[in-house]
Amino acid sequence: MDKKLIIIPALTVFVVFLWFMAVFSPLKKQGSELKNKIDVLLQRERAKISDKELEAVRVLVDSLEKRIERGERKFIPEENLLDFGRGIEKILGNYNISLVSITPNYPSLAIFKDNASAVVELPIRLEMQGRFLSFAKFLDNVPDLPFILRTTEVTIKVEEKTSKAVTIILQGVIVLTKERKNNDISDKKNIDKRA
Repeated sequence: MDKKLIIIPALTVFVVFLWFMAVFSPLKKQGSELKNKIDVLLQRERAKISDKELEAVRVLVDSLEKRIERGERKFIPEENLLDFGRGIEKILGNYNISLVSITPNYPSLAIFKDNASAVVELPIRLEMQGRFLSFAKFLDNVPDLPFILRTTEVTIKVEEKTSKAVTIILQGVIVLTKERKNNDISDKKNIDKRA
């Protein structure tokens, strides 16, 4: 009888152990596999971009492309460099400022002509006369000019203490390009057809 008392609890423990190994262990393994699959799916969902975020990125890219295009339209074609002088004189006239002299950096221009680069920044020096407030209005509107003008130095000289006119020397950079604009080419074709 003593043997039966020892064998019955041992068999019970062995059966419980087998049940645990047969039923609970696979369930635990399936649970951990499901947890891993859920983690992978959650990571994929977090990595997805919502339609709103995607549309916001598209709008940002479109606005950047438009800004780049507007900036490229402000490049001055090399053959229009002489027209730049007349154009700046006309623009300054709108602000009641007279252009005394304009001096491009000719060595930079010569290097540009010899260089393979399609775009170059040409240093220029503009000497102007006018009232200080008129010049301030001109400087406020520099970003709206039809060309890129980056100012590096502005010098103001007062001729007489009684006069409201000042001489302003503006040193800066304009952007030249070797490429011709499409509308310039079509205008020249139209002129050739008329002749």
